[in-house]
Amino acid sequence: MKLITFCAAIALSLGSICCAGSASAFTSVPAAVSGASCNSNNPTNTVNDPVTCTLQGAQVVITENPYVLIQTSASNPAGVATQDAFGSLSYSFTILGGTPGNTVPVQIETDLLTNADANSYAFANFNYGGGAVQVCIGAGASCSNSQFNGTVSYNATVGTAQNISFFVGSEITYSSGGYAYASADPLIFIAPSDNPGGQYSILLSAGIGNGLPPTQAPEPATWAIMLVGILGLSAATRCGARARAAIVITTR
Repeated sequence: MKLITFCAAIALSLGSICCAGSASAFTSVPAAVSGASCNSNNPTNTVNDPVTCTLQGAQVVITENPYVLIQTSASNPAGVATQDAFGSLSYSFTILGGTPGNTVPVQIETDLLTNADANSYAFANFNYGGGAVQVCIGAGASCSNSQFNGTVSYNATVGTAQNISFFVGSEITYSSGGYAYASADPLIFIAPSDNPGGQYSILLSAGIGNGLPPTQAPEPATWAIMLVGILGLSAATRCGARARAAIVITTR
């Protein structure tokens, strides 16, 4: 059923923002938009929800607060159903403080993780102001990597809304069954060297957190066990740089 079965159209309206003379004039950012979709062909059925869905062996969980974590999984024996699970989340942030119109280097540390057997498929896509990152694994995978654990950086304009988005999915087939898992987990920060005196803070879409997930992702050898009917709460442990780079985060 691949990506065509779930078109997650995320349209954020960036309203006019008045920042005359002070960054404090920026009091809100566009709302977050999320979607979870679980699909099966035996019997044919679809379950949609803003943050979570379960249908037979397909499951999606989108956590928005106190941290962001998008997880999808699909698992079943052969001969049960072709199933997929898709999760999407798009949200915004802006930099407060300093002089409106100035640019500040923003860093987004992100874990994109996929795991699947040879007959299944998993992917995780991340789009941000400076580009995009995609990972995937399994049948028909065309990505260079199955996971990404790193930091992307680009210059954001103070007082201007910035958007980031994620699209994550897991797919298995009727004939082969199997398992697939994918997740995405971001953290937005400004490095201390770019934030002298702590003059900058980050304002996020309402209801979106910027914390650290509580657990570490399991080793690959345990995936098959965990994905039989259970979507484990997992995320890769963050490096110490996150704690050192912590700044004030505001949500409204």
